[in-house]
Amino acid sequence: MAVQLPPDSPLPQGWLEDIFEKVDLERSFMELRGIKHFWVEAWKGYIRSQQLRFASAWKYFDRAYEAAQEAEETIPNLVRQFILNIWCFRNALMEAPLADTIQDVPEAWIPELPAEILAEYPEVRGVMNLRRNSEADLRLHLGQYSDAAELYSGLIEEQRNISDGEGSVAVYYLGLAACEYNLDFKDDALRNLENAGLVLSMNGRNWHKINACSDLYAFYKFLGLEDEAQSWDHFLERIPCPAVTKDLYKRRSKMVLDRCLEKSTLLLLG
Repeated sequence: MAVQLPPDSPLPQGWLEDIFEKVDLERSFMELRGIKHFWVEAWKGYIRSQQLRFASAWKYFDRAYEAAQEAEETIPNLVRQFILNIWCFRNALMEAPLADTIQDVPEAWIPELPAEILAEYPEVRGVMNLRRNSEADLRLHLGQYSDAAELYSGLIEEQRNISDGEGSVAVYYLGLAACEYNLDFKDDALRNLENAGLVLSMNGRNWHKINACSDLYAFYKFLGLEDEAQSWDHFLERIPCPAVTKDLYKRRSKMVLDRCLEKSTLLLLG
């Protein structure tokens, strides 16, 4: 999901909190009309991507890249550009499976940063975690399950005691469970699916919840655990958000399940 950015954000006041709580994606998209900034175009692309409208997402991501060329080179804008890259990667991963011929993870080295930089700009640490999560997802899709599991485990260890990290922790548990299942550690995988569900049911904003909930449903359906799958379908129905959003994430859940069945492995869409 997103990293919290400083108060100079070009997004409308209260917009970010609203989309995470109400998950009214189309209304939130329309509220960005008329605002000129590459970060706004990036968010339009991200919303379209989450709506599974991939071609439209690319259009807005292209606009964001073009506008970013003229943006002031500040720490917040550099963070936003990095997130834009990650959102493009995730859009590609959702749009189509990776080709079987792809084997290597592209190098995207991030230097060690001084503590004072991280203290002054906490959003930098957030984007570093996004990058690690994206690498873990890519390694999961490439079948590099041990390497992916190590990344997911590290993220869980760092984030599970951070109050604003609960939305991501459920997804990390899902990624770890997928790796463990694919490595034939079935009991460990089931335990971490339970951990994901526990985190999801106790904490997090509604957009985080509905996203992870759709993956849990797909995973349990793949495993043939119908009672558990249905319990997460019922949980999704109780999340306070528009019916169109619930229908959208049920379609997304079917995409996850179909991708898993096609590959005979557990996979996250991105």
